[in-house]
Amino acid sequence: MNTLAREYVAGRFVKRFRGLRIAVVCVLCGLIAGDCFGDTFKHRESGEIFHGFATQKVIRDETRVYIAEEKKFKPLDLRDYDVTVNGEGRRDNVIVIPLHLQEALISKLVTEAASKTIRDASNKGPQFILIEIDLPGGRGDYMRDVCATITDTTNCPVIAYITGDKFGGAYSAAAAVAFACDKIYISPGAVIGSEAPVLARGMDEASIDEYRQTYSSKSLAAYKNFVASLAVRNARPKVLAMALFDTRIEAIEVADSNGKKFFIDRADKVPTQVLVKTWTKSTVKEVPGADYGSVESVIRENELVLSAEEAVYSKMADGIATSRKDILVLMHAEGGRLTRSAVIDKSVAKFLQNRRQIEKLFASVTDLEGRSNLLGKELDKVIEQRSRGTEMQTQFTSRGDRRNPRLQGSDRRNRVGQVDRIVTDYQGADEGRLMEELSFVLSGLMRDYRKLLGLARRYPGALPLNVTVYGLEKRADSAQVKLDNLSRLRGGIRTFP
Repeated sequence: MNTLAREYVAGRFVKRFRGLRIAVVCVLCGLIAGDCFGDTFKHRESGEIFHGFATQKVIRDETRVYIAEEKKFKPLDLRDYDVTVNGEGRRDNVIVIPLHLQEALISKLVTEAASKTIRDASNKGPQFILIEIDLPGGRGDYMRDVCATITDTTNCPVIAYITGDKFGGAYSAAAAVAFACDKIYISPGAVIGSEAPVLARGMDEASIDEYRQTYSSKSLAAYKNFVASLAVRNARPKVLAMALFDTRIEAIEVADSNGKKFFIDRADKVPTQVLVKTWTKSTVKEVPGADYGSVESVIRENELVLSAEEAVYSKMADGIATSRKDILVLMHAEGGRLTRSAVIDKSVAKFLQNRRQIEKLFASVTDLEGRSNLLGKELDKVIEQRSRGTEMQTQFTSRGDRRNPRLQGSDRRNRVGQVDRIVTDYQGADEGRLMEELSFVLSGLMRDYRKLLGLARRYPGALPLNVTVYGLEKRADSAQVKLDNLSRLRGGIRTFP
């Protein structure tokens, strides 16, 4: 049994009894193949033994397993085998998956790429998968998808390393991804926190507001129980995990009458418990629109930020590491080759490219909508003037008859006809020009809407904040109605490109 396997077995499959470590053999009787790490396989009936690793590929209860002695994959029903975790038969590399670009958890494209990368990496049989995390947060649904992929990866250890580079650590949704991993190591200067600080360099006020809304943990309160389950899964304090997502929780450390320390919400404290430390920082904020001085006029919000030392003390992290090499040592895999995956970086680049295109199209439809509204108002005004002009012509004709009783026959008809023709020709030309221009603008607007909606559906998360596909569809429908009405007004229904 190699040293990496001993460490991992000690963490998940070994218990202490009178100072001795007793290895627990992972028996898969009645379980599906992917429920255990597999390195040494022993057939229950024949006693045949081989080394290798299982993958996540299962077809009709048979798992694709790599057999090191034969250097090939075979489909096996692992319910017929006793599987012992010992690292034998695994590759000598460690696959590094970086999550350090802020778009990693706000784009479905990127999170799907991250999930696929994790699954594919586990199927290659590395010593372990190392997920490097430095993110301000992200969307709850995408966070949950990545976490589910990690917890489902039972055929290979998945380790989190919170590096604390550009963003300083793992915040809210990013912290949840770390909690899903089997072990968490953290850089000395990194933190685990509920609210990421704003990196205001080169950002205007609107961009800062959008950044805060995008990565705020307040929008993730509904996921606190999900995150708590991740924490409990790896014996981490669930109250601290929930406090990262729910600002109403005031996390404190208390000691009971026996001196045992643990973490609770202050609201759950009983008189027999002694306060050891308050872990969250509380701030009081005024509620806009509430009566001044009333109970409802203020709200208390709690924020949790754990330094590397505090994270290890509270068991929210398993150790401090200054580099990847430190983690190899901590995982007893000093000889492991580090292989960095670039799939997520490429997915982020593709996402950003399409988001820029979406931003251009959104700006275009906003501009075209404004132009169409102005042209529509001008057209309405001209149509109204035409209606009034007809009425004035009728009044002029009547008055002309009274003032010029001697104007009879063809002379009177010629004079009235000249006035009618001048007014009608002028207004008709103006009305026709406006209709033509409005038709051109609305046709361009519909073309851009089709492109915008197509990209928005393919790249969720790329739209500007507070803009939804549903909202764009409603606006596009409204523009199409205007175009149809204009076609009828021009004398018949026409199809515009």
